[in-house]
Amino acid sequence: MFSYDPKKRPTVEELKNHPWMKKPMSHKLTRQTLIDKLQEKRSCKTADSSREANETRAIGCDPMLEFVRQVSDAAIDMFKFNDMTDHDIDVAPSVIWEELRAFNEDVVDGKMNLEQNVEKRHFLIEVPEENLKVKVKFLELKNQDSEEDEDQKTRLRIRFVRKQGDISKWYSLFEEMKEANFSDILLAPR
Repeated sequence: MFSYDPKKRPTVEELKNHPWMKKPMSHKLTRQTLIDKLQEKRSCKTADSSREANETRAIGCDPMLEFVRQVSDAAIDMFKFNDMTDHDIDVAPSVIWEELRAFNEDVVDGKMNLEQNVEKRHFLIEVPEENLKVKVKFLELKNQDSEEDEDQKTRLRIRFVRKQGDISKWYSLFEEMKEANFSDILLAPR
């Protein structure tokens, strides 16, 4: 139909007889379906971007829960005071992934390579220009109290582990990340 060569274009009669043109169509139904889909996408986008939308940021309904590791309390406490990039979070791993992607696009102009490794259960941040590699791991925190407080949000420990590169460059990049995207996400470890 859009061919440059007029000989290859179908005639009006051929277009009228095409199976797509023979289908019954309701303009009102089609319009309403499109409006419904648009409203659904808008509400999902608003819920995702809203920091107040606890149900979409909640840990319990996150599709990326396979990244959360169950470890002993001793393993969690091992770096408690040693590593200044250990934090608690009360959001899902998918929120961290989206914030990393936003930081990469908005702040560092796509200079980071981000990768998900489901088998080894971590995210990998790589900055080739700086020869820097950092693993992002999620550890399950067990509640200290035997009875679970329903008002208290579920928390995870997020651990940024530098695997390669200059530690001072990693800390300066991490400070940028905290200021730009993670200021209200990263919590002090309990």
